Amino acid sequence: ATEVLSRLLGSRMLLLKIDEHEDPGRDLIRLQSFFESVSAQERAPGASPVASAAVPPAVPPAPVSSFATPVTRLPEGREKEFTIYAPVMEPLHARFLQAVLRRAGIRFEMLPVPDVETVRTGKRYTNGDICLPASVVAGSVVEFLSRENPDRDRIAFLLPSGCGPCRFGLYRQSIFEVLTRLGCPQVPVLPFSMESGLLGVRELILGYQVTLMSDLLNNAVYHTRPYERTSGATDAALTRGSELVCRAIEEKGDLIHAFTRALEEVAAVPVERSGSRPRILLVGEVFVRLNPAANYDIIRYLEGIGCEVVMSELSSYLRYVFTI
Repeated sequence: ATEVLSRLLGSRMLLLKIDEHEDPGRDLIRLQSFFESVSAQERAPGASPVASAAVPPAVPPAPVSSFATPVTRLPEGREKEFTIYAPVMEPLHARFLQAVLRRAGIRFEMLPVPDVETVRTGKRYTNGDICLPASVVAGSVVEFLSRENPDRDRIAFLLPSGCGPCRFGLYRQSIFEVLTRLGCPQVPVLPFSMESGLLGVRELILGYQVTLMSDLLNNAVYHTRPYERTSGATDAALTRGSELVCRAIEEKGDLIHAFTRALEEVAAVPVERSGSRPRILLVGEVFVRLNPAANYDIIRYLEGIGCEVVMSELSSYLRYVFTI
């Protein structure tokens, strides 16, 4: 917010958040740091009249003359020209969701699975007040545009939307700010809803069904992988099973049969369950607990030190959202 207002008003701004603490020392320190930063910037050669601590020199802000908002629909009559991209929250769910949208005839690709470097990139384009998931998504968008250099006039991004308990559904505006700073504000940022004009009731229902399937299949993996006799056998079974499910989705085949076979692939992995392992319930913010980059691959870390992970599922979050 301070970055946008600074550009609009042509002056530097500091946002102070005041709580009920009586000690003013913390706020005085922030004020002193702000004044010192402004003085240092004014003394620097070639200093600009407006500077933002949230934007490093390597990421120049684009001029903004008014409060702009992202394009939320594709140009009428040109929908088939666009390829739609979406960030990865949970890798298996992302593969299933990609198949759902392709089944609907949409030219759709998931962005690459983020890593720790993606998080670092995203933090350069966001500030400390924004949630970690928004930084991860910003990093995914920036990396994709810089590495792939796609035609900016024929791509769009699809992001969550809504007014549930998570602010991430409202961060399409922040991704639009990133696109503006990268010089491509014309790129549509579509909501994952019927508002986008791409999704109908059928796709939304199927999307929820495959969410349940990805949860169940992941649970089977978490219950199997710590005990596998051959390292990598569970991941290989998951790959084979997920390919069956994706093929059934895209080709409108027998999805229940394909999903059953996927579960059987994981169940067939040879395991050794002698002895006991601690079972750890993983809870927390939905994106962070499901995204390996955001949680520093904590699931595999815990499995590596002899634990079994029990995951709080994505579908449980969706059910919560649907009921509030």
